[in-house]
Amino acid sequence: MHHQGDLARRFGTPGADRFKDLQWHADESGAPVLEGVGTVMLCQLAYQMEAGDHQILIAEVRRLSLPDGEPLVYWRHGFHRVRRDYPFIKDAATLQRFVKDWETGVLPHRHWTHTAHVAIAAYYAFAHPPEEAFRRTKAGIVHYNTCVGTPNTEDSGYHETLTRFWSEVVRELLENRRAESQFEAVRHAVDVLGEDRDRHRLYYTFDVVRDRRARCKWIPPDRMLLTPWVGQALQGLQT
Repeated sequence: MHHQGDLARRFGTPGADRFKDLQWHADESGAPVLEGVGTVMLCQLAYQMEAGDHQILIAEVRRLSLPDGEPLVYWRHGFHRVRRDYPFIKDAATLQRFVKDWETGVLPHRHWTHTAHVAIAAYYAFAHPPEEAFRRTKAGIVHYNTCVGTPNTEDSGYHETLTRFWSEVVRELLENRRAESQFEAVRHAVDVLGEDRDRHRLYYTFDVVRDRRARCKWIPPDRMLLTPWVGQALQGLQT
């Protein structure tokens, strides 16, 4: 579950007393099953092989249990919550209200998340040319931050490089699969990128999030691109 990061780290630490003070039961095959976890997969070993100093195990899933709740996944050196649905894209009318609330600065601050940023970028990218979509996204973020009391300084608030980066990622995603409506475009972008908040780490060798230069102006990627998305487009943007 989304709050069990410490539990996941315990079971990923060699030599730890993993089951100490935990509640668990044995399934019909004798395998231990922890109480209160988000997902249970009962597997049977099918194949194993050596790879360097690792042993790769291939297992066949025999039974799967998926209770309600938000799961937690480990990806790119960190734990992330995975939302199964997003209320603000329930339907087109709800999306329009969400965008209006954001544009006018009355959207609750807790609702302005990475996923919301992706949705806004897709909303504008569908209806406007790239530079205009970026301009609207930038102006909207600066205005929203002002409305909710977040200072736009070299240490907080608006971030030029990340905003440009995500505008290009979303734009290219939508170009590769042209949606029939603005609502469909936003839904598709959220489905693909809604939890991909760390994609910038594939493109930058430094902590671009905390870099003051990157917050104030566009800094092109300095890492060999590992994915086709926004490759030449990002490299070709001028500062």
